Amino acid sequence: LNKPNIEKRNELLIQKEEQRKLKEEELQLKELKRMELLAKIAEECPYWEGLQNVQSKLDHITIATQYHAYFKGEDATRGHIPLFGFADKNVIKDARFKLISALRSAGLGNSEYTKLAVEKINPRPQLAIH
Repeated sequence: LNKPNIEKRNELLIQKEEQRKLKEEELQLKELKRMELLAKIAEECPYWEGLQNVQSKLDHITIATQYHAYFKGEDATRGHIPLFGFADKNVIKDARFKLISALRSAGLGNSEYTKLAVEKINPRPQLAIH
């Protein structure tokens, strides 16, 4: 009574095992082809041996690190916090922003007094908000 079902299950197991073996063989063949291709590319590359012998020089000074030795930030005597970007925290901490925000909230955003106050606190009047 169960004999046909058992035989069918056994056949399915055998088929699955054969399919798994075929997939493994295909993967091995693909890997072999990939390795052959890599070997061929390596032979064509004129500096392959040099790449094999590459060593890192962590104490070597690059131009990027050398730049920081000569870089001088904005002077603290200029009267404002230097801004290297416009992240929220940097802008809100800046005294210029606080002054302009307070004047605008008081309704003095476009007054002559605002222009004068911003010019006084801003060392670069060409950048003042008008």
